[in-house]
Parts: sequence; structure tokens; C-alpha cells
Amino acid sequence: MPTAGGVKPAASAGLSRREQTTVRADWRLVVDLDDVLQAEGGDPGRIRARNSSALAVAERALELSGQLLHAAVAWRFVPVVGQRHESLLLEQACRLTGPVVVEHLQAAKQVGAFVCTIGPELEDQASALFAEDPALAVALDAVGSVALQRLAHSVREATALEMGRTGWQVGVAISPGASWGLEIGQRQLFALVEAGLIGVSLNNSSLMQPKKSTSFVLGVGPDMTSTGSPCDLCDLRENCRYRKLYESENDCDVVAQ
Repeated sequence: MPTAGGVKPAASAGLSRREQTTVRADWRLVVDLDDVLQAEGGDPGRIRARNSSALAVAERALELSGQLLHAAVAWRFVPVVGQRHESLLLEQACRLTGPVVVEHLQAAKQVGAFVCTIGPELEDQASALFAEDPALAVALDAVGSVALQRLAHSVREATALEMGRTGWQVGVAISPGASWGLEIGQRQLFALVEAGLIGVSLNNSSLMQPKKSTSFVLGVGPDMTSTGSPCDLCDLRENCRYRKLYESENDCDVVAQ
């Protein structure tokens, strides 16, 4: 199993959740200008052709973001011990519930719970800028969204690479809030991993703080498959501006709806 810079194997049942959680904060994120323009809902080609002011604003946002992105990931792997009705049973009396979870994780030998964040500084700066320069604030927020997506992609790629060395495969990422209910999904996921180690918590509405954070579970094992895209599990589907970006960089086969 992956170690230090990758994925920590499932630990002894005698250790606490905090002791079993691995943290990494040395991720290198590359955000492209065109990705920022697309995340804002624009067409990069047309914006460049018109030499729109949006181009300069996005460039400025990228410059500002250099000191504001603090990517960190906390994760933990837990062995699967069984299945009951619409619940996947894990070690230490943990479980994940819901038909989507069972459908996509029933072949997993272990489940990895991941929480990723770029920290609070970028969103704080975007909020502070909004009154005086809303265009820059929106562009900076778009940079953060793309960076967070890049981080989640890097995590899954690193996991797949390390698991591949053992002959195991990685399944599709499943996040709370889509076909997996937000409140129950977040509470069950956060019960598996000590997200506080990277400064992430849940508020009373089960939303993550800082806002530029994401969480997901990955099933791993010799019989896992990763056909399709997490976007197919999301209620937004074709209406999400980030779908094309995600599926192009992940080489996904889009499942027809």
C-alpha cells in the first residue's frame, strides 16, 4: 500500500481515528488561465480573440493566488467487512449508507475517506475584494475552484498509481451532496477521517469550512472498476460548468443520461 507521500494502509483497530489519519500538505497545483476563464463561465477562445478585459483580470487573480493557496489533504483507509441492505459495513463499527454507496463500493476491499482543502485565505481575500473590485473577486474565486478540483484530481491519481503497484484498482470518487445525501454522507465520511488536522470542519448544515474544501470516498481493491465519472452521480450533471474540465483531465467516458 502507499505510504508517506501517498496512501496509508488501513491501520490497527486499536489506534484512534486521529492516529490513523494521514496528512499531506506539499501538493503542487498548476492552474491554467484558460481553466479560470472557463470556470467563470466564459469561452477562453472568444475572450482572447476580443482581447477582453476579463483576460487581464484572470491573470491578476492567478498572480494573487500564488500566496493564498495552501493545499492540504487528510485521509484514512478502512477495511470493508460486509454489506447489509443499503449499508457498507466497515471495521470499528463504521458504515456508509445509501444505494449509490453500496452500488459503487460493494467490490471494495478497503474504502478511503478523503478531505481536501486549499485553506481559507483565498476565499477570505475574494470576499474582502468584492466591494471594491467584484470582477477580480469572482476571478479569484474561480482560481480557487479550479485549484481545488486539481487537488482532488491529484489525490485520486496518486492513489491509483500506488494501488496499481499492488494490483489493486481505484473506483469512482463519491462525494456527499449528490446522489449520496449531504448530511448523512458528510457525517459518515467525517467519522472516518480526522479532518480537523487540516483545519476542515462541518457546520450545522453539514457544509465544510473553509468553503474551498471537498470530500469523497474511494473504493480500492483487485476487482474495482472506475468506468464513468463522478459527474454522473451529481444532480447538476450537464448544467455544471466544471464538468467538461473534470472529464477532460480525467479522461472519463461520459455516461449518457
